[in-house]
Amino acid sequence: MQTNIFLFVFGAIIGMVVNWAIYQLCYFGVRPISPFSLPPVEARPRRWHDYLPIVGWLGRRGDSSVFGKWFWIRPLLIELGLAVFAVWFYRWQLGGGLLDEPRLAPVDGHAEWWYAAQFLLVTLLVAATFIDFDEQTIPDAITLPGTLAALAFAVLAPETRLPIVVHGPAYESLHFNSPNSLSDLNWLRDWKGLAIGLGIYWVWVWALLPKRCTLRHGVWRGLALMWVSIFRPQRKTQSKLRTQERQTQPQVWGLLLLGVLLSVIYGWIWYLGGKSFESLFGATLGMAFGGGVIWAVRIIARMAMGQEAMGFGDVTLMIMIGAFLGWQAILPIFFCAACTAVFAALANFLFTGENAFAFGPFLSIGAVATIIWWQPFWRYLTPMHRMNEILVGILIGALILLGVIMWGIQLVKGAFGSSRS
Repeated sequence: MQTNIFLFVFGAIIGMVVNWAIYQLCYFGVRPISPFSLPPVEARPRRWHDYLPIVGWLGRRGDSSVFGKWFWIRPLLIELGLAVFAVWFYRWQLGGGLLDEPRLAPVDGHAEWWYAAQFLLVTLLVAATFIDFDEQTIPDAITLPGTLAALAFAVLAPETRLPIVVHGPAYESLHFNSPNSLSDLNWLRDWKGLAIGLGIYWVWVWALLPKRCTLRHGVWRGLALMWVSIFRPQRKTQSKLRTQERQTQPQVWGLLLLGVLLSVIYGWIWYLGGKSFESLFGATLGMAFGGGVIWAVRIIARMAMGQEAMGFGDVTLMIMIGAFLGWQAILPIFFCAACTAVFAALANFLFTGENAFAFGPFLSIGAVATIIWWQPFWRYLTPMHRMNEILVGILIGALILLGVIMWGIQLVKGAFGSSRS
């Protein structure tokens, strides 16, 4: 009982942090709704009970004239939902829910590590989801620290990887080559294993750098302009007679320093080897596979629909998810997200006539669903993972089919719009 109370309070406090992040880490409309934000002049002064989780929002109803009539309901439900989820999720992990096998029980400490890593992921997904609902964008302030946290978990606690049930009453942590063995992968321990990891990190850093990219003037000209946009951004004009000098943004130097630090740490873990490196390599491949799939979907959607159909925040969100859960979880996550998004998009178009909607929340739903039903998903995916070439072929075919479907939807919408006019 005491554990449940502690977890409930813990989840509610985490919910307060999530609410602060939702309204403070957004790109466009920062709103001082959280009691920990500086209140606007027209709002009433904060009182001590406003800082209490869940019940504090009941006393905040007096600010409805400032923030909107029902502004307090959503943050209250977020804190209450995370409080209840914190209790249920721990009991579910402790009871072997992630293993989905009556004969199995988690080894001492494993359930707690699973809980810590996956509850952190769920917390980040909740914050990203509601920011995406509000602004149709996902800030790097959530996905970048989340990805780094996933890499830290992979190194410090390799048992946080998703478990897979093997023959008999036993389980093992998912590694990047599961369900196949690691014994024959000698290249993992030579320069190839080092180069693959470093390449993935630097592609990620490059993707995060602020830049402008256009191929209207050719590939080489476009690459040159992109390079200039990173290190020599456009001047900010102050007046007709005075301009500021070109200065590289501090964000650029911070990301480059991050790339160097990651390279040094990865090289050191690669040199030491062992389970920590195997776990880190799995998280790194999860970043590449997760981000690569959504990046490919983004490119295909743009080509098929002739317009930007998915923000880059969805790519960074999937990079974070892949780092936590591994590349093997990406396929069920994407399948769940696509199925739920199709119905949501059709309903949105039929009832509102709009075709723009946030895709990030559906990736979050797919990630949580994959955690809850991980073992059934894994049982269905295991035969495909034993034949990686077939799996890659299926994925490429699915992406091509997705492009054809999007192109067809665009044609139907165009015909529908012209008939209405």
